[in-house]
Amino acid sequence: MQLFEVSIRIDYFHDAPDEHLRVLGVDRSLLPTREAWRAFYEEDYARPIRDRVNYSLVWLRDGQVVGFSSTDRIDFGNEAFMHLHIMEEGLRSTGLGTQFVKLSAQAYFADLELKQLFCEPNAFNVAPN
Repeated sequence: MQLFEVSIRIDYFHDAPDEHLRVLGVDRSLLPTREAWRAFYEEDYARPIRDRVNYSLVWLRDGQVVGFSSTDRIDFGNEAFMHLHIMEEGLRSTGLGTQFVKLSAQAYFADLELKQLFCEPNAFNVAPN
């Protein structure tokens, strides 16, 4: 995910119906403002990857953004925690998430030089191929 694309994630949460946020375990009142969230990303993206707090990917299907994944709690060269979201409700439970988890894991292991990657909310360990 490039800096110009971070609005995808910000809008996903801010524009989500309350019921979807509840399913995700997200309290709308705790979301940072769009401006504060954007400022956080601008600061984080200015750092080298090895020093970042967050590292994200955007997933495309037929040239359209359909989802994104992100890592946080990054201990570069060791471990990180991954989250993945399919943006369109109709594309959830179609197998795309499974494909994106595998591809995301491969990218995160390579880009962040990880030994372990934990997937939230299930927090299971994903090992590289």
